[in-house]
Amino acid sequence: MKKVRLSKYGIPDFYVEPLAETKYGLDFWDSAENGSWESDQLADLSSLARVGCYFIDIGASNGVYSLIMASLGCDVIAIEPDEAQFAAMKVNLNLNPDLKIESRKGLVVSSSGISLSPYALDIKSNDVKSLEKIDFTSLLKIDEMTIIKIDIEGGEWALLRDKRIVSHLRRHKNLRLSLSPHIGFFSKNYHKGVLYRLQFRLSVLRELLTLYFFSRKANSITYLGAKTSPGKLVRIDRILGGPGLRGHIIFEFKN
Repeated sequence: MKKVRLSKYGIPDFYVEPLAETKYGLDFWDSAENGSWESDQLADLSSLARVGCYFIDIGASNGVYSLIMASLGCDVIAIEPDEAQFAAMKVNLNLNPDLKIESRKGLVVSSSGISLSPYALDIKSNDVKSLEKIDFTSLLKIDEMTIIKIDIEGGEWALLRDKRIVSHLRRHKNLRLSLSPHIGFFSKNYHKGVLYRLQFRLSVLRELLTLYFFSRKANSITYLGAKTSPGKLVRIDRILGGPGLRGHIIFEFKN
């Protein structure tokens, strides 16, 4: 068992078991402590946390953000579909029984159902059919201060295209959505020929359009600590000549 110390971000200590993991382990937790792992997103999310706020962790992995936000006083729901990562998360959550974290092993779905990139879930080691299918809109509490983190390896695009989901977000009283975009995380066949490369580029453009139109619905957009616009945001992607979207995006919805 390891005590995780993130005092530089104002986060109280919590406990984890690195030996419960096969994917990350001790090196991961050490990198979180020394600031070399997702330091920008960690700082942003922890700065948004308030006692009694509601944090939805979509793609919770080993539970790192759920533990952080619960340590800061949030009520947390942690959602992870991968069998091994969910098991590791449960071990970590059980080491911190005083934290308010509900865990669910399942997939968050849009109105059209499941949409996974080849990177979102290892279907060889997971029985996708048996996983709980969680309607995104069922998670929202319109009147409560809410923070949502979405990091699902390319599975996010169906959620962002869903008009019903967007409508719910726009009706929210006070919501921040932290999105880790995975543009182009849908093709393992890029090098197989010209048609595969053309399909890849068309899909990238579709995802950029999805990001653009979703961004237009938000009250404000922040990327790497600076306010931006939908047009400027999509131009960061390399296919349009920019440096590439390397960080998370925070969307504010406030009715």
